[in-house]
Amino acid sequence: MRKLSVVAVALSALVGMTAAAAAAPAGQPAEKAVGNVVSVNPRTRTVIIKETAKGEDGRQVAFTMGDRGRIEFKDKVGRMNELKVGDVVTVEFHPNKGRFIADAIHVARNARPKLPKPGKKG
Repeated sequence: MRKLSVVAVALSALVGMTAAAAAAPAGQPAEKAVGNVVSVNPRTRTVIIKETAKGEDGRQVAFTMGDRGRIEFKDKVGRMNELKVGDVVTVEFHPNKGRFIADAIHVARNARPKLPKPGKKG
C-alpha cells in the first residue's frame, strides 16, 4: 500500500510539471512584444521581429507559432505567408523550454490594399 501511494504522488508531480511546461499559466495574460517584422518562414512557422517598444534597444526576437496560434489582420484572420517584412506587429506569446511561442500576431497594416476599379486610372 505504501509503494502505491509513493508511485501515485510521484506520478501526480510529473503530470503537474508537464502541464505547467506545456502552456502559459491559465488566467494570466500573455506577454507582449511590439515591433517590425524582419523575417518570416512559413515552413518552420517562425517570425523574427525587431522590437520598437519604449525601453527596448531594437533587439531582434524570434517567435515560433503555437499549434493554436493565429494571425489577425485588421479585418480578417490571416496566414503566415501573408506577413511581410516591415509589417508592424504585436505578438502575444509565452516562453516554453527556452523558446517564445506565439499565441497571436496582430498586424497593424490593412489586410487588403485598395485596388483601382477596372476602367479607371489611378
